[in-house]
Amino acid sequence: MRGVKQAPALTAALIAALILVTVASTARAREDVSAQALDEDRPPAPSGFADLSANRWLVGVAGDYNFDTDDLGDVHHHFILGISAAHRWDWFSLGGKLLMSPDGIAMALLERGGVENIRSLLGSFARAAFEIGSVEMLYGVGFHAELRLRRHFWMMCLTPLEIGTVLWRQGSWNIQLLTGLRIMVAGELLNVFVLDPNGFDDSRVCDPVADSPQCELDRVKQDPWYGFVGLVFARRID
Repeated sequence: MRGVKQAPALTAALIAALILVTVASTARAREDVSAQALDEDRPPAPSGFADLSANRWLVGVAGDYNFDTDDLGDVHHHFILGISAAHRWDWFSLGGKLLMSPDGIAMALLERGGVENIRSLLGSFARAAFEIGSVEMLYGVGFHAELRLRRHFWMMCLTPLEIGTVLWRQGSWNIQLLTGLRIMVAGELLNVFVLDPNGFDDSRVCDPVADSPQCELDRVKQDPWYGFVGLVFARRID
């Protein structure tokens, strides 16, 4: 499902791009500090942590993106959107997020397909922050449970590696870019009408031509690692 050859390459490219953005931002920040130091009437730019209280909440909108390939070689892109909240103590934070597929939410609200088409994710994470120059970097781990009702299965994943950076900060607002690797640790097909109204027993038979749910679940189990990209637009609440 995940594209054994493509997902690691994409993740490596994303991590490299993140490093380049960080290096460029750090160099630019240092130039700004040097320019301010030459002006006796203006103090040097403060650290990224200088205006932050040691005990605060970060609440905002979050989105995750990843892709996979089916048995016929077709690439499928997945984007889910929702809310994220974390409590931060100085450099360490604990939080959670609830994300859903935009198309599934729209169909449910418009009563065109209903909740059985929604893909949802509920997860938690722990992150630590440090500075490179004046750029705030993030790294952490996570865990989440996911329902793919359109494809009739559920799964649980661990995130053993997640790195990111604060791309932008203005007042109490900031934008965080995250990328990393996840691995599926459990998952099965759903055959419970209350949870999955469009699930059927014959979903347990893999039909590659029809790309049946069992085929997708088999691919996930055979290649459980996949990369992802996340974006968070959050506000600090002291």
